[in-house]
Amino acid sequence: MIDFYPSYFEKFKCIADKCPDSCCKGWDVVVDDKSAEIYRSIGGFGEKITASMTIDNDGDCVFVNKNGRCPFWGKNGLCEIYIKLGEKYLCKTCRQFPRLEQQYDRFTEHLLSFACPEAARLMLDSENAYDNFVCASDSELIEKSSNFIRLLLIARSTTVSFLKDKKLDFFDRLKLCLGYNKAVQAFIDKETDAVEFKPESVLISPSERHSCNAVFRLHRELEIMSEEWKTVLEKAEKTDFANPSPILSDMLERLGLYYIYRYYLTSLDSRNVLITIKRLVCACIVLSRALNVWEKSPAELFCLYSKEVEHSYENSEAMELEFLTSPDFSADTLVECLDTQFGQKSSYK
Repeated sequence: MIDFYPSYFEKFKCIADKCPDSCCKGWDVVVDDKSAEIYRSIGGFGEKITASMTIDNDGDCVFVNKNGRCPFWGKNGLCEIYIKLGEKYLCKTCRQFPRLEQQYDRFTEHLLSFACPEAARLMLDSENAYDNFVCASDSELIEKSSNFIRLLLIARSTTVSFLKDKKLDFFDRLKLCLGYNKAVQAFIDKETDAVEFKPESVLISPSERHSCNAVFRLHRELEIMSEEWKTVLEKAEKTDFANPSPILSDMLERLGLYYIYRYYLTSLDSRNVLITIKRLVCACIVLSRALNVWEKSPAELFCLYSKEVEHSYENSEAMELEFLTSPDFSADTLVECLDTQFGQKSSYK
């Protein structure tokens, strides 16, 4: 088994009470069976922990949320379990977050989640973070893999190359990602005998243009946890669409790389590579507008989006259903949506 880490991974350290947000806020903390058993076995403070656990509607053991806060999140922003018992007594969720581990047949990829402000800051500040990840040039690893994962690894590397092509405007890069993966999907679905894609065919302005109303409509219909996100979303929808500045393009590119490395290989199960690209396109459309009305750091906005949309199973499932069934989210329609971007410059500096 080979492990792959982005360059920012080892730099991460929880900033605890200095964090502008908290992973203890707004979420139910799932307690793994081993930790729950340990909490029940210790006296004293362990009894308080046990009394704060319950079983939710999904059958998971969770800490009872009190006014949107974990019951052990102190007023000083620090964890009471960590302070009184030590790090080894944290449940698996709290011990690992925001670290993500994705295991495949012959390798494991490690990432951080954008739902943590400090992780988001590191990811937005890091160049070439995934250069050491498995790619199409890793011939030995690819040759030992199954035919389907070999296809996905090669397709992922090609998608990354389009996303990182700084000679193009960022939304042109997204159009290439959509067009190429439409061709990959046709091959997976056995509609074609080869992955046939001509980049110039996607970069030509489409015959029709579509507003992004459907993208914002979808986000409005998702479960919204915070008033802050509801307000930002409403304001963002009313702003002008704009071609992003170089600084914003770099941030969206790094967000895009995160999405591709986190989600692209999930098509091993779904057999649909376009879902990842559609998720990314929708995120970039919403965030590129939201940054024009956002008054805090970009990392905090990316974190808010991740918590509200990406880390909700219900919201992820709702989005994927739309991507699979609605003509508003076909690859061609999203290319037409992206084309409405051009001719304006982003006001974000």
